[in-house]
Amino acid sequence: MNPTLYLSGMNPMPMTMVRFVAHFVWILVLAGLVAACGPAEKGESNFLLPDEGDSLRVQSFGVEFFFSDSARVSARMLAGRIVEREVGEEGKTPPSATYQIDRGLTIYFLNNMGLAHSTLRADSAQVNRENGMAELHGNVVLSNDRGERMLTSRLNWDRKKDSLSTTAPVRVEMRDRIINGRNGFRSNTSFTAYTFYGITGEMEADDVLP
Repeated sequence: MNPTLYLSGMNPMPMTMVRFVAHFVWILVLAGLVAACGPAEKGESNFLLPDEGDSLRVQSFGVEFFFSDSARVSARMLAGRIVEREVGEEGKTPPSATYQIDRGLTIYFLNNMGLAHSTLRADSAQVNRENGMAELHGNVVLSNDRGERMLTSRLNWDRKKDSLSTTAPVRVEMRDRIINGRNGFRSNTSFTAYTFYGITGEMEADDVLP
């Protein structure tokens, strides 16, 4: 299910309206550059235009997403910057099914009361709007309301299955122990039921934590 898009400090705005506004602003910027620079000498160019067929990119900053499941808001995501590819000249370039997120993101997984029972943070992500999959990268940290944390370098979020998984090494910190999974990890989004793959060791937390 496609998320509702909110821009910080503004009323809810459909994604199509966001694209229209971004394209209109882009046109105004180009017009301003032409007026400011004046005519170019023969054989020179004041600025570079996209090649024919190149896609435009719309950037949004400080974006808030709400994801719903069966008419219930199941997750809330805050993204530093979202970059989305748009349709190119005369519609020759189809819009991408994915959008890129960088400058940090935080996802709050919500219970039936609308309260966050777990939190997921990462440096960047790639989200597929069609299949409900997201790939998170860089300093990935999953935590729950019991004080447990999972740390890894990358993580997949399957919204349709309500699951999180990775084949990268993971480290899970609990109150009384630390578990390392060499070959990955799988969990529900509430981080209450999980499986480790290739456990390399189970240590008492008092022995490794300061």
